[in-house]
Amino acid sequence: MNLLYFIILIPLISFSILALWGKRFSRENIAIIGLGSLGIVCLLTAFIITDFYNNIRPDSILIYTRYLWKWIGVDDFDISVALLLDGLSLTFIFIIAIISFLVLFFAISYIEDKDYYDFFAYGNLLVANMFIIVLADNILVMLLGWEGVSLCSYLLIGLYHKQLKNSYAAIRTYIIMHIGDVFLLIGLFLLYGELHTLNIKQLLTLATDRLAIDSDIVIWATSALFLGAISKSVQLPMHSWLTDTTSATTPALTLIHSASAMLAGIYLIMRLNSLFILSHDVLWLIGIIGSLTLLMSSCSALVQNDIKKVITYASLSQISYVFLAISVQAWGDALAYLMSYSIFIALLFLSSALLIRICDGERDIHHMAVSIKSNPLIYFCFLIVGASISAAPWLTTSFFTKGNILWATVIQGRIGITAIGLIGILLSTLYIFRLIFILFPLFSKGQREKSSVKQSAISYVPLILLVILSLGIFTQITLPVSGLMPYLVLHSEDFFSFKLLLTAITILGVLTTYVLYTGNQTEINEITHSPLGKRVIPFLYSGWRVDALYHKILIKPYLFIAQKLKTDPLNINLSLIPKVITRINAQIAKLENGYLRWYTTSIVVGGLFILLLQVFA
Repeated sequence: MNLLYFIILIPLISFSILALWGKRFSRENIAIIGLGSLGIVCLLTAFIITDFYNNIRPDSILIYTRYLWKWIGVDDFDISVALLLDGLSLTFIFIIAIISFLVLFFAISYIEDKDYYDFFAYGNLLVANMFIIVLADNILVMLLGWEGVSLCSYLLIGLYHKQLKNSYAAIRTYIIMHIGDVFLLIGLFLLYGELHTLNIKQLLTLATDRLAIDSDIVIWATSALFLGAISKSVQLPMHSWLTDTTSATTPALTLIHSASAMLAGIYLIMRLNSLFILSHDVLWLIGIIGSLTLLMSSCSALVQNDIKKVITYASLSQISYVFLAISVQAWGDALAYLMSYSIFIALLFLSSALLIRICDGERDIHHMAVSIKSNPLIYFCFLIVGASISAAPWLTTSFFTKGNILWATVIQGRIGITAIGLIGILLSTLYIFRLIFILFPLFSKGQREKSSVKQSAISYVPLILLVILSLGIFTQITLPVSGLMPYLVLHSEDFFSFKLLLTAITILGVLTTYVLYTGNQTEINEITHSPLGKRVIPFLYSGWRVDALYHKILIKPYLFIAQKLKTDPLNINLSLIPKVITRINAQIAKLENGYLRWYTTSIVVGGLFILLLQVFA
């Protein structure tokens, strides 16, 4: 474990080399440097995991701290740079290392030459910053990685910077993430003001000992931290930047969704779980936000025609289950599901990227129908993703983890969240199999048989590995987070019956989608052109018009104020003072006209005025 800091250092070195001299390197050398660094990181991660498990003792919590250097030391304010490794950070390191390596492996043959070294440089920098977030033992040090992830997201989304929409999407992402950062800083200031430390272990210990459950400081601090977290992990109302990113290259989106920004906010909440447990009101709020995000994104995914928007909303809906789990304190199940999520979402994005390439850049799913016979591996990948998203019974990790989350909501008495979670499974099944049946029709009409773009065999290797990882192997692995996060006891006589209910919902969703989308789609056309459909579908398509609401209550007032301030009214009003003084001075100056009679009259009138004042006084 003494080599722990190398998993941060190696990607940073790779980034520096590519950023400084990337233009001089050939495509092959860029791939060797950019991917080789993450390959070394994966090997180091495997070594660290092995060492960690070898040192675990029963009924004990293994926490390893690697001190690096003292950063700030002013009176009582002391910040040291140190790395903290425990079961939670180890799990996140594994997810980030594996997924990022597979994504960059996929990008070897996918990214265009003009952006090749930029992508690998930014990808390595993003991974390094995620490792800083995960391994930092101090929240202020974590904040450095947090800001780095925002910067890298901006760079990756704006990779095709010559396209205006990419630049706008990158700027919007950066702004919204930093709006969340304001709340994060407020939360940190509140905690430091109360507990006088930013060291994570000390902070959690002091919070548990000194802060009362549902006290004002706990509620305000956790609320601010939660708002900061969802600016990265994308929940209502901080989600709007995500749908704009569809113009970015798909491997960049895959990194953001499955290995970096979407995980960062969740890690923050999980790392500070002892603090969030003290605030029942905020946990309740997390459940409400997660439920609303699940419904909104699932409904939106159901009516989108752009494949990138479908998979983006799909990702948003699926990560909402993590927040449902957190709201009922099913921390272990949330982490297990997050691992599953990262894998099947990466598989979904990379499979979609290949399909877009096969269809010569077409993104409208109604114009992308391809032959199953010509593309069996991609079709199989979509089926595995469909099984994971729909929680297909006993086939994928997602079935067990998602079932555990919803059963935890039942045990905790959050029946409303349970109902929304079940509706979410039905909607998820509908939108993912709608996508599959449209992209891979069971009949040959309108299918593309050939592609003008030759696909490299390298592109399929990450897909195969992700398929293997999706097939339930993690259900047999106990995550090393015992003692770090509370575990709910889920076993019950009714649990099996609940799993049967999940199975029935999944089957109902698949059959419904099959009936609606494998024929001539008469029912769909009737719904679309009905008076109700003409009202509801645009509402769902726009993501419940959240962007329109933002425009009305935030952007329009801002533009109005900016227009008024354009003429600098404050400066105009301030300039009135010297103008008035100048005019008065001009009038007084006229009194000096050089005539003796005028001066005599002025003295007499002035004297009379003074006498009158004395009399009346």
